[in-house]
Amino acid sequence: MRLAKLISIVAAVAYVAGCGGDTSFPGWNPDDEGAIIYYVRAAGNGAETAAITTYGNPVNGTGWPCDPRAGILPVGDKLFFVNGGALYVSSPGEEPTALVDFGSGTAKETRTDDASGYEIVTSWHVDNSITGLCVDESERLIGFLLNQLMTPSGKEHISRYTEADIARFSDRDSFSVDEGAYVIDLESSNVEYLLPTTDVFCFTDESHLALEYALTLCTADVGDPDEVAVVVPDDYFELGWSPVAASGGGTTVTLCNKAKPGSDTLILNRLYVLEERRLPESPTATIEARERADRVIVSPNGRYAAVDVVAGSLGVADLYVVDLETGAYELLAENSSAYSFLPSSNGLVCFTKGATPGRGDLWAAGLDGSEVQRLTDTGDVLPPP
Repeated sequence: MRLAKLISIVAAVAYVAGCGGDTSFPGWNPDDEGAIIYYVRAAGNGAETAAITTYGNPVNGTGWPCDPRAGILPVGDKLFFVNGGALYVSSPGEEPTALVDFGSGTAKETRTDDASGYEIVTSWHVDNSITGLCVDESERLIGFLLNQLMTPSGKEHISRYTEADIARFSDRDSFSVDEGAYVIDLESSNVEYLLPTTDVFCFTDESHLALEYALTLCTADVGDPDEVAVVVPDDYFELGWSPVAASGGGTTVTLCNKAKPGSDTLILNRLYVLEERRLPESPTATIEARERADRVIVSPNGRYAAVDVVAGSLGVADLYVVDLETGAYELLAENSSAYSFLPSSNGLVCFTKGATPGRGDLWAAGLDGSEVQRLTDTGDVLPPP
């Protein structure tokens, strides 16, 4: 392994090359010059969307408030993002449009206190959160996960409110939603609830959504959500480490972690390319490490994957790139996480932690570690979810 370039002494980030045997990953593609990269940055007590070109020029008209838990979903010249339990879409310089709004806020109800016998008003903070944004290859369907958290926020004597106030109360039932996987059709604007789950990963095609079900990776038929098929049997991963999946360019991969037989310290991070939504007998690549990989993204052309392998207790990661045709892989960057591929698929945008916990900056490079470029130097970029 050789050190290609030290790009930040403060962040201790290095782009390296040569792991995984004889590899030939592509270098920086001039077609990516000037490409727009969307990201999420800290803003006041919250977060907002932002965009910058690979030249390092900020893109105006993109500072929309957003929920960083959801991340962002660029699709063509549009950006999908979440704020306050609603899914929005917009383009630079335009006003966001809400595609679906599940609402978040405060629920209030009146009741008689058992201890005092007085009429009181009880309150709950309701947080409907959308995460797991993904799009199918036709760019017609958007999938996501909806969760609801209802937290008691206090009790007050009813005399603090007027009758008009009480008439405007929203009770808990008015915030009730079905938690789990949803799909919205951008052509018809129809929003369909599929089934309960803890994770939504990606579309495997226009008809199936990869998600968690029964503690493993499954696919659900969008047209018939009762049709759920197990993709990864439970003997392919360690108990407590659920597999994850990602797709791009018509290719879907799943990442499974398994302890190396006979070892107490090594983990086999196996990457499988699905074949007609089925797991092949052998993995495309196996990254052996002392920590497990917990995230994967796939390039727009479906040829490459980027894998984050946790590198320590502080949450830093080592970033690998994998050729999904040959199975070759390289350690591309230390102390970095994959943020997004560049449009050509020949380069990658990486997130690097900065001096402030939970914040950092973006860098870009060719998949061979060449042409390392710093995109932001503000230290306010939030990591990918």
